[in-house]
Amino acid sequence: MRIALIGANVDALLLALKLDDQGHDVTVIEIEAEIGLPVDAPGRVIDRTLLNQYFSQPQQAFLALKENQQGWGCRWEWVIKHLSHAVAHRSISCYTRTRILKMEPFDAGHCLHVQSTERSLPTELTVDHVILVREAGDRSPGRRQHQLSDAVHRFHQTPMALWSGGLVVVADTVTNPPDASLVLERADGLAELWWDLPSEWTPARGFVETYRSWLPSDLPELSFDAAVHRVASFELPTPRIA
Repeated sequence: MRIALIGANVDALLLALKLDDQGHDVTVIEIEAEIGLPVDAPGRVIDRTLLNQYFSQPQQAFLALKENQQGWGCRWEWVIKHLSHAVAHRSISCYTRTRILKMEPFDAGHCLHVQSTERSLPTELTVDHVILVREAGDRSPGRRQHQLSDAVHRFHQTPMALWSGGLVVVADTVTNPPDASLVLERADGLAELWWDLPSEWTPARGFVETYRSWLPSDLPELSFDAAVHRVASFELPTPRIA
């Protein structure tokens, strides 16, 4: 089957690899200019041994892993970069800077009319399934959104919440402990902080980077392990009859 995955986050890349293993023709569509940036999810791993299924030891060295009370902190952008590398070595098409202008029925599947700054991308794609893995969000170029029909299948069925976060120097969390819901120190001397409620906490030296993203509201769902579990339990929807 021909399958389009919308939103190139960790879930989508893991799902692309799974569907490719099953023999499907997979296309990943990302509205951002680069996969993995800006960071939009916590760099968190609960069972570190799970990484061995997807990454070599040299690749894991890039992740700056450090054990915390709430799991291993890591550089999430490198998790995505390594998965993107794996996807690129398969027969999986991955288009960035690409927006769906219209989605309409075509035979037993769908026709996607797309707009992209990548010249090699066709203006129309015909697929059997369209799976929305991640919404474009308010940081997409021009805050533009995909124009999708009700026939799209949503990968996430769990309640979502607006999370905010920031990357700070670890020393600032010692002198002024944050009230964050999730605190993940990394081996590079930085720490990710994530809040599911508004907070006035600020680091002495300011934030290195800030985040804002719609994510599962349940804290246990915010990890690499949870993404692997979601993908493992995912089943393709029943094909539409023309």
